[in-house]
Amino acid sequence: MAMSELKQKLFQYELAKIGFRDAAYMPDTDQMKIQPDNERMPVINDVGDINYKTEQRDFVFDTLKPLVDRVNEAAAAWERSSEMPVESLSQFRVLAEYNNIIMAARNDTESGRGFHFVTWQYDYDRIGVEHGHYTEDFNVVKEDFAKRAGLVSEDKLFTREQATEIITVIADLMENDYDLYLTSEKVVLLNEITEKLRGAYLEKDTVCEVIHEPPETAENAENEKPKRKPKTLEEKMQAAKEKVKTQDTQNKSKPRKHDERE
Repeated sequence: MAMSELKQKLFQYELAKIGFRDAAYMPDTDQMKIQPDNERMPVINDVGDINYKTEQRDFVFDTLKPLVDRVNEAAAAWERSSEMPVESLSQFRVLAEYNNIIMAARNDTESGRGFHFVTWQYDYDRIGVEHGHYTEDFNVVKEDFAKRAGLVSEDKLFTREQATEIITVIADLMENDYDLYLTSEKVVLLNEITEKLRGAYLEKDTVCEVIHEPPETAENAENEKPKRKPKTLEEKMQAAKEKVKTQDTQNKSKPRKHDERE
């Protein structure tokens, strides 16, 4: 099945936003090439499958797959949408409706853009809408709809500022330890929490760098000379592995305390 024209335009618009302004659909192969003059770059088919080379794996899973999922979901929502009940807003279509709240979209792909999303509240007699919240981000409009419609309680969510502060505190804690002597298991848990917050609330390029290594223990700090702090992510990950291995070895070699009950 050929890729719909709507998907083609959405892919081109979204790919242009991350720097691939020459992305083009190839009818002979039914694929979207994100960089037509580079055969080693990934290509996307009509159902959203991505064909890529091994060296592109991180880019595909960190950046390209979330983009493809957004396009597929938005296109499917538009295809299932219904007419807007307010005549003066007929250029919009209803994607979802619950508890007097409407999530709608306008298709701006003909003008070289994507969708323009909005959530509205019906007025008291349901013949008009009011209090519109507008965005071009599908994830943002879904979250706004869920909160306004009461599907998700705002009391159970963090604000962007709160998420940023938590991430900053975790990064500081993991780097300095503050005599808490974090175990490797706790480091893994803190990293998982950080990544979940980053994915849910923040863009990756707006977040402070997170330390992926267990901090030095007080004993190690006294016995070892200062070392150059790892700079790259690869160095930090390798340092983390080495420290966990050292920590486990030290724990196994510690003499066992005598227990009078034995």
